[in-house]
Amino acid sequence: MKILLVDEDDDLRSLLAKELKSRAFEAWQARSGHGGLSFYQKNGPWELVLTDILFLPDANIGDGAQLMVAIQEINPFQQMAMMTSDPQGARRNLPKDLRHLPVLRKPFAIEQVLRLLRQPVLPLCVS
Repeated sequence: MKILLVDEDDDLRSLLAKELKSRAFEAWQARSGHGGLSFYQKNGPWELVLTDILFLPDANIGDGAQLMVAIQEINPFQQMAMMTSDPQGARRNLPKDLRHLPVLRKPFAIEQVLRLLRQPVLPLCVS
């Protein structure tokens, strides 16, 4: 299974990737929204895209919500989830059609990510 992790926190991202790899997952890492979108465009789709909702803005992608919107435009059925320290605030800032996505509250246990991978995330609604 191929998973894309997008977070500017190198330690968290590396720890998640290491834990996933030890469980036979293929974990790709991106530090920015631009990097995440570039990986997605070249290597997607993924079984799961897990992104922080807030990270330092770069030239094209200002935050995790913009990254998820960009990915949704490419593939409306891509499984995605977000991680944040403020789940309620994160949901308020998401576009309406992304608010159903799972949220992992930082800090979280690797078991929560594994649970997401066992339970399919509902595809995005396409109107």
